[in-house]
Amino acid sequence: MGDPAHAGLALEERKLPEIQLGRLSANRGWVSAVGIVTARAPGDFDDFARDRQLRGETVVLNSGGGSINDSIALGRQFRELSVLADSAL
Repeated sequence: MGDPAHAGLALEERKLPEIQLGRLSANRGWVSAVGIVTARAPGDFDDFARDRQLRGETVVLNSGGGSINDSIALGRQFRELSVLADSAL
């Protein structure tokens, strides 16, 4: 009958979220969040933000997808901190 069907490799490598602090200038900063959004992402961001002054900063998201509900939770955290959100192209 032939060979059994096998799923191919994923089109993109899926990474766990990685949150990095960067600098745009001496007065304004930005946060880079890279990877798919998982159930861990809101807690990871909360841990990351806890000891940093992020109010009014910019969060740049570079994600290939992930959990919609956890993305909404991240958005709520961003609103609470009054951060600006943008996406990387």
